[in-house]
Parts: sequence; structure tokens; C-alpha cells
Amino acid sequence: MYITAAGGLTLFLWAIHNLSDTLENSATKRTRQFISKATISPWIGFLSGIFVTAILQSSSLTTVMLISLVKAKIVNLRQSLGVIIGANLGTTITAQLLSFNLHQFALPLFTFGFILQLLSNPKLNQTGKIIIYFSLLLLGFYYMVNSLGQLTELSFFLIS
Repeated sequence: MYITAAGGLTLFLWAIHNLSDTLENSATKRTRQFISKATISPWIGFLSGIFVTAILQSSSLTTVMLISLVKAKIVNLRQSLGVIIGANLGTTITAQLLSFNLHQFALPLFTFGFILQLLSNPKLNQTGKIIIYFSLLLLGFYYMVNSLGQLTELSFFLIS
């Protein structure tokens, strides 16, 4: 349980680091403009946060991806605040979408990203890397949550 949690955390952190570096290196002007429009005001950022969190089913994952974008200097801290607040509200929508398990898409996404990364086209290569790191982020998050969720079964955490 602890080894799985540590491995999930390591995979998660490594994916965050590499995802932000790859985003910084590959963000085109069009991508920066799209993200800028999605966070142009606190209200639009708020709605973007709700939407992204509803799709990803995790405000934590949305926040981590946003941190990667801030680190990559694609979004500034002021723009990210509305998205983070929206992500926290979007978590309530997540309960409606629990039938989807995003970790199930991690390996197919990884495979798709790997194939794209092998292509000689630089844009497809970079897109493949982004997809790979995103899929590893999903896997790391899944392993952390599932292994640490077992802590609730320990007698130390039970209320008697």
C-alpha cells in the first residue's frame, strides 16, 4: 500500500514536471491565445474551471495542470484563481460523472501519445509527449488515491 502510494506520487510528480516543461516548449501562439481567452476574466476562468473539472472528474488534477501552465508561463497567477475556484465547484458535478473512470483511458492515451511521438512531424511529436505525460499524470493520481484510500480500513483511522 505505501509502496504503491509512493510510486504513484513519484509518477505523478515526474509527469507534472515533464508536462510543464513540454507545454512551455511546445505552446504555440494559437494555444496561448486559446488559454488566454479561457482565463481572460475571473468569471470566464471560473466557468472554464467548472467545465474542465467536470470532464477530468478531479479538481486536484485540474489544479495540478493549472500549476503546470503557470510554471510554463502560459497562464499567470491572477488568471488561474478563477479557474481554481471553478474547479472546486466543478467537483460537485464530478459526482454525476462517477460512472466514468478516467484511469481506464490512461493506457490507450499513453499508446496514442507514444505513436504520435514516434512520428517525424515536430508538432505531432510534441503533442504525443503532452498526451504521454497527461496519461502518466492520470495513472499516478489513480495509484495514489487507490492506495491511500485503503488507509480508511486501518483500525487507527476508525472511530469507535
